[in-house]
Amino acid sequence: MSAAIEISISELHEHTDRYVREAAAKRILITDHGKPVAELQPATPSPSSEGPYFARRKLRPGFQEMMESGAFRPRPGDRDITDLISDDRDGN
Repeated sequence: MSAAIEISISELHEHTDRYVREAAAKRILITDHGKPVAELQPATPSPSSEGPYFARRKLRPGFQEMMESGAFRPRPGDRDITDLISDDRDGN
């Protein structure tokens, strides 16, 4: 990461969009009359950026066993959900 830059509150106010984008790559120190008052810095990855929730969820042991046993797999002759929804929409 490159060195921090120092800007005044009024400079941040005039060019907020520019400095927020720059903060993705480097720290930006915000000053009020030459005294540091705040800092913009690159965001740390949030847990949601590690993939969708359903891929990260923790299942209860009993439910996990059911998933692994195949209890939720379609059986031969079962219709696809999109067909069921289409039939419902079309009034069949």
